Amino acid sequence: FSLYRESPLCHQLIICAQESRHVQVNHIMAFEGYDDLIVWTLSPRQNAWTIEDEITCTRVAACSGQAAVVSLFLEDSNVQLQFKSTLGSRVKAALLGAAESGRKKDVMG
Repeated sequence: FSLYRESPLCHQLIICAQESRHVQVNHIMAFEGYDDLIVWTLSPRQNAWTIEDEITCTRVAACSGQAAVVSLFLEDSNVQLQFKSTLGSRVKAALLGAAESGRKKDVMG
């Protein structure tokens, strides 16, 4: 029996994995703002990210106010990183995350 698994909040948190109901490390890095670790894990040698991971982490970072992580995912000119998702999908995720945070100035400017 796990209180975490039984909690209705688990169904609402976007940082929870849908299949296994555990928090993924990528999402924690985005939530906490570990942009250096994210750059390292996004390197072509690691190849550990999926399209869904990139989009979800952009959304989580925007929701938690981690501007450095959001800008990392939205900079299309970064030669060091090769994203699997499109820039447009990451921009939509950032806008959705900012709206979910409830901070009007993040969405409206």
